[in-house]
Amino acid sequence: MIKENKKVKEGLSLIIDAIVTLLAVFIVFRIWERDIYVPISYQNDGLGAVATIKGVIEGNWIWDRPYWSAPYGETTYLVDYILPAIIVKVITLFSKNAALVDNIFWLLTYLLTMITTYGLLRNLKVRYSLAIFGSVIYNFLPYHYFRIEHFWLCGCYVIPLALWIILEGMDFIEYKKNSISIGKYFIPKNVVINILFAIIIGLNGIYYSIFSIILILISSFIVSMNKKKYIYFVRSLLYSGFIMLPICTYYFLPSIFLDGGKTLTAVEATRNVGEIELYGLKISSLFFPVQGHRISAFADFTKKYSEMLGIRNEAFTVTLGLIMSIGLIVSILSLFFNYIGGKRRNTIIKLGQLNVIILLIACTGGMAHYIGIFLTSSIRCYNRMSIFIALNAVIVVCVLIEELFRKISINCIIEYIIIAALMVIGIWDQTSDSFSQYSLFNPEKNEYQWSYKEKEQEYHELNKYFDNIENIVGAGATIYQMPQMAYYGGDNIPFVKMKGYICSKNLKWTYSEWYPAYKEWLNILEQKEPETFLKTIAMMGITGVLIDKESYATEDEFQTVYKGIKNLCNEEGYVDSSGNLYFFDITKYSENYLSKFSQDEMEINRKAIKNEIDGVSITYIGIDKFFTTQNEAEKETYINLIAGETQYGPYIDLPEGEYRITVYGENLANVHAWVTAGGGDKTIKLKNFISSDSKITYDFALEELTEDVEFLMESNEDIRILGYYYELKNTQDYHDIYEYYQGVWNLAKEMNGSNKMSVKGQDLYVGQGKIATINNRMILDANKLQYGPYYYLLEGKYNIKIRGKNLGNAKVWVTSNCGKKEIAVNDLEITDNSISYQIMLGQDEEGIEFLMENQGDSVIEIEEYSYSPVEEEKEWGIIGEYIKEE
Repeated sequence: MIKENKKVKEGLSLIIDAIVTLLAVFIVFRIWERDIYVPISYQNDGLGAVATIKGVIEGNWIWDRPYWSAPYGETTYLVDYILPAIIVKVITLFSKNAALVDNIFWLLTYLLTMITTYGLLRNLKVRYSLAIFGSVIYNFLPYHYFRIEHFWLCGCYVIPLALWIILEGMDFIEYKKNSISIGKYFIPKNVVINILFAIIIGLNGIYYSIFSIILILISSFIVSMNKKKYIYFVRSLLYSGFIMLPICTYYFLPSIFLDGGKTLTAVEATRNVGEIELYGLKISSLFFPVQGHRISAFADFTKKYSEMLGIRNEAFTVTLGLIMSIGLIVSILSLFFNYIGGKRRNTIIKLGQLNVIILLIACTGGMAHYIGIFLTSSIRCYNRMSIFIALNAVIVVCVLIEELFRKISINCIIEYIIIAALMVIGIWDQTSDSFSQYSLFNPEKNEYQWSYKEKEQEYHELNKYFDNIENIVGAGATIYQMPQMAYYGGDNIPFVKMKGYICSKNLKWTYSEWYPAYKEWLNILEQKEPETFLKTIAMMGITGVLIDKESYATEDEFQTVYKGIKNLCNEEGYVDSSGNLYFFDITKYSENYLSKFSQDEMEINRKAIKNEIDGVSITYIGIDKFFTTQNEAEKETYINLIAGETQYGPYIDLPEGEYRITVYGENLANVHAWVTAGGGDKTIKLKNFISSDSKITYDFALEELTEDVEFLMESNEDIRILGYYYELKNTQDYHDIYEYYQGVWNLAKEMNGSNKMSVKGQDLYVGQGKIATINNRMILDANKLQYGPYYYLLEGKYNIKIRGKNLGNAKVWVTSNCGKKEIAVNDLEITDNSISYQIMLGQDEEGIEFLMENQGDSVIEIEEYSYSPVEEEKEWGIIGEYIKEE
């Protein structure tokens, strides 16, 4: 009977907690004023969450994104929010509206955090009323609101589960000594519970998982050393392993085995140890009042000192509020003063120790740097560990109040009034009026921005705009979004391209997030002449172009692109209500252009474009690079290999990778072929050897850069060798050689002049800013230096051409590696109206700058600034002869 009453009390307490939490959410955010069909996370990184939700509704799983990188689609294996995705999938069983699902998930993060926090507090012997109080105060940690734009980080509900494991490892949480039977085995109940919690933590995301592992291992190690009972540390290794199990299963292993680890490597390359300092935790920020505090003096204090401390990133999210700040201070003081905490002193000390550990790791200049140096710098935002500090602080406050109530033995009604009052004060202190008015806080400008009304208006207007576009081009059409590399200066907000998919129903988009080769190729394509650009995307099956005016650095750059498309399409473009988006229907242009091609020709050309995007290259090796003991003169066009003789060569160096060799000839069915390296010292194993009278193919793999590779062949019969080709595998499969060269040949003929690319004004600089532009002309004043654009260029020759006025007094030169290396300028010709020269890059170079100094007294006006690779005449061997004959 007592147990049943306890369960009823727990159930009633949870219901009351849920009601209080939801009521607080409704009041703080004024939910009744919000449009539930506009996603709460419709901003910055949060747009990715909305896109994921929409994709799940459409039947895609979180790794597959057929709606981006169109017409090809993209796949990413770096997805760590499995548990949120599962929750979303469940919600979609009841609603197919992405915005509504987004909002329901956000609301559920409060309810789930309430449940786990309440459960932890009750397990720590905190009374019902204080468990409700603690869960509500923790739920309204400012961090929870500020993380809307990093939407999946709103999943604070796993932090109490992690702290549960941590405290158990510190020999603090007690269990009844019973076991759970699994078949013939009996496993301690606490181990089973902790393993379950560990798996849930691992499924929720990599950041909270890694933080949990760090704290579990350190805290249990300390306990093991103090008690000389190493079972605590052994168990922590077990729990850490179960946290890592889902992360390895759905994050690391798929990327390593299906992607070759390329994406992981790329992410690691973009992050460094210096960023750990940049995104570190500042202790002072923990005690700041919330941004936009209801007391203006507090709000001004936070604004002033945030600016003084240079808090310009997400580090502003760590503020605790008054109640949790008290909890943090008391937890640390308890380590020095014996009288703090009374009978619950041990609880406060444990939490104080844990807070000190977190501060030593996460603070700027902290031990997190060594994790970055020796393990990985991919985890860089250690300010996010503040959410553990906050939970520890809440528990400390609840324990202190519990002790106070125990000592003074107050009436339960008064107890509830006091707790309710503290709860109201806490929520009032930890939130801002701006929470209900604005959807995000901009730390760079130190102000709240983009009101909910503005967000809702834009969302509905874009939905209407894209509905109209879909009516024009038809469902399933692919829309090209320009520019590929948006300018994010001024007030322009990144991630704007995601809105195309989010606000449309059945359109696909060229926006590319996880297809880097496509992204780079599109950027190069946009620098080409408008006609070449339109021809190329028409061949790809793209039927519309959307130009985002705000994503260009200047009005002149936008006008150049806009007019180029407008003149070819013979229309003004369909403009959205903001005047920033311009849509062009290129269906008629595409139909006219593609009418001269057969279906087979278009298919070959499209495959050629895809090969170019993916960097597919099939290389012909000249016959003159091979040798026989006879060394015949006619080997310049073919090799006659006499029975018993050996053909060897070409002694080339090949990088690491998988290769396919194809040899064309006559009477090849019974040949013996093998591959060696290092002058014959090393034999390389062959795979998939196939031979016929006219062709042989075989594959091999190199584990590192290999010098002096030879392709050898011998036969018991006389044979003739007509051509050798090799392909380095960089996609799922190898390619047909004839089809590959046919596509290259067709595109070379069709896209004549397509190698000319413009240097954008937004990439050129004078002094400390961008080069000035007036009426589509870049302006370089007397005695000024223009520098930039810091491009990455591949090995080869390039022609640089500049047209304008008063160029006769210009001095030009070229550097790479941001000025550290000077590149020789050849064939320089300077007149008053033009400058042209050529450079030769012996290797791929980064940080390329085309520099120009105005040494005259007149202003230089630049009308055109372009560069183009000099296409070398390629040897295609026998395949080329077949194609040319056609």
